[in-house]
Amino acid sequence: MLVPAQNFPTRDGWIVVFCNKDKFWQELVEALEAPELGTDPRFQTFPDRHAHRDLLLPLLKARFATRATADWLDRLRGRVPCAPVNDVGQALADEQVRARDMIVEVPHPEFGTLKEVRSPIRTEGEVRNPRRAPKLGEDTDAILGDILGYSASTIAGLRSRGVLGAASAGPAR
Repeated sequence: MLVPAQNFPTRDGWIVVFCNKDKFWQELVEALEAPELGTDPRFQTFPDRHAHRDLLLPLLKARFATRATADWLDRLRGRVPCAPVNDVGQALADEQVRARDMIVEVPHPEFGTLKEVRSPIRTEGEVRNPRRAPKLGEDTDAILGDILGYSASTIAGLRSRGVLGAASAGPAR
């Protein structure tokens, strides 16, 4: 329902802008050096901008395409909620990602050391050094036995009847 509250292509990437208050719309118009947008009756209020989004969004898109993402961020930060739209490499190299220690290296027996994204939720008792994801069936016996309390003979019976996959398959190691 909010316009603009979208991603826009820039000369060298993308930016997201979020004008959830009228003051941000006015600041955006000024930063875009597009006073005509601020005085156009079709774009005066949130309902006006939404009703005329098919006209407004192409105008904004054309304006954002004239400068690089970094230029727009310099013009908008502190005035209008905005951020770069990052690709995976950029996101992983982001200073906040590094500062929060969000990337963890996990050894894998087939692929070597993998870089994975750590959970952003930090609580007491969190797993700080996660292990790799298990292979299919690798944790079946532990889940059935340790967590659900099945006996070894019950698990063996399930396995022999094919309930846990192929009857000849044993626990993965």
